[in-house]
Amino acid sequence: MRKLSATLITTIMLSLSIAAIANNGDNKIAKKESKVIKKKNHEALNYFETHNYEEALRIYLEIEPESKDKGMVDYMIGMCLLSTEEKDKALDYLKAAEETHRPSFVIHYYLGRAYYEAKDYRRAYQYLSLYNEELTNAYGFVFKPYDLTKIEIN
Repeated sequence: MRKLSATLITTIMLSLSIAAIANNGDNKIAKKESKVIKKKNHEALNYFETHNYEEALRIYLEIEPESKDKGMVDYMIGMCLLSTEEKDKALDYLKAAEETHRPSFVIHYYLGRAYYEAKDYRRAYQYLSLYNEELTNAYGFVFKPYDLTKIEIN
């Protein structure tokens, strides 16, 4: 039951995050993507949704140079990296995604996690505080905001 709840929450957060970032980007960009890139992007997303982050990462890295929606691809690469042993590399991609698209609470959450993994606790706290504030304003605690008491700032 707990695994089902965690899977459901992960799926909901992923759907919200993709929708939030897609809505912040230029929809004309997505329409101009080649069919090959769209197919590979769809394939990578399927791998991501089945928790095969390494395979999703491989495909996203392959389509990154050709993609017209760099912000979304950078975001997904960062998400994949946070879910693998290469967490330290996620920060650069997530920062690039934040610069490319209008920032959303979802990017702030994952940037907070990436900074936490990089042991930059002050910035982690900053981004996770922003996430909590934005989530509260947008959804009125639909999800439990991130517990900032877990972060110790030195």
